Amino acid sequence: MSDGVRQALRDGGIRTMSHLAFAIGQPNQPLTNDEVGAFLRTLLSREATLQEVALIKRITFEAQTYLVAFLRQGVEQQDDTLPKKIPFAERQTRMDALKTRLTGVAIKGELEPAHVVLERACQMYDQNIIKFLEPSVCIV
Repeated sequence: MSDGVRQALRDGGIRTMSHLAFAIGQPNQPLTNDEVGAFLRTLLSREATLQEVALIKRITFEAQTYLVAFLRQGVEQQDDTLPKKIPFAERQTRMDALKTRLTGVAIKGELEPAHVVLERACQMYDQNIIKFLEPSVCIV
């Protein structure tokens, strides 16, 4: 990329890949040479060469692809299937409450649930939703 194109991008406010992703078209929409050429024409105040158009089109496509993947990953990480980590003091308080409430069962030693089981049970209780706990999760 020539220094003139780089400087024109900086002067046009394109400082990050995110800026470039929205500067021409919208993510997940096909880019045309005419759109890229018009964008460069406004920045460069001249007709862009075919190499410059191809390069900016490729970089914009990469920026948009990265942006869509980043947003998708953020949405997938908000999945409610992962239990929230419970601090040790709260976990101990909840276990003591369970032991007090379930007087006929001795919850200690091998019968004490693993931290992940307790966290998932607390998550179900907090969300008021019953979910299946896989036997592989129920470890001692």
